[in-house]
Amino acid sequence: MNLKNVDFTCEHCGKTYKKENFFINHKCRILERKKQIQTPIGQSAFFIYKKWLKNKGNNNLEIETFINSKYYNAFINFAKHLKKIIYPDLDIFYQMVFDLKLDPTTWITNEVYSKYIKIIDNADPIKRVKISIKFLNILAEEFECNINEVLLHLHINDLIYYVHTRYLSPWLLLNSIIFSKILKSGILNVHQKILLEKEINHIYWKNKFQNNLKTVKEIKRLTKGLNL
Repeated sequence: MNLKNVDFTCEHCGKTYKKENFFINHKCRILERKKQIQTPIGQSAFFIYKKWLKNKGNNNLEIETFINSKYYNAFINFAKHLKKIIYPDLDIFYQMVFDLKLDPTTWITNEVYSKYIKIIDNADPIKRVKISIKFLNILAEEFECNINEVLLHLHINDLIYYVHTRYLSPWLLLNSIIFSKILKSGILNVHQKILLEKEINHIYWKNKFQNNLKTVKEIKRLTKGLNL
């Protein structure tokens, strides 16, 4: 065989090379995706993609379908997004985007996240409070302190972040004596006050509490029992 006449062809994209060293260094979209799909981000993206397809009634769940999907990058980006932003209840998020038939390319936008937060805030208040209490217990173990001391250990920026992600629900915080003391302590700078007000609109929540007096009474009982 005359090796000079041998062509090296990528089985994924069909590109042909005359020289093997160029072929070895070849990269194409499909080849790169097949490598990426083996990573934790790739596996997470594929899992979410399958969940999305099943909701649409599509059972073509082969990995090749995902690799060739026009939404491949959208699901990869969302999987990366989940590494940065904590969703206290992903099932609620998925149900929302499925019900609203939102394009996967929009899932990481602020607009979609805001819709999700509104649904979270309107979900069962007691459940949201219990999720927050569970989260505080986790932090209490990390800080090696009592649950009623956790908020005092948190940096204000971290506190704002946890409110943003709703791991700390306004239902709990606005009925917490400790949180009230933090707000009155003067330790928040102007920028932090603006950010916190953006996350917890006091007029909105005041009206919400007035419309849910019985629930607020139960939440106050829970926070008082934990000295929060």
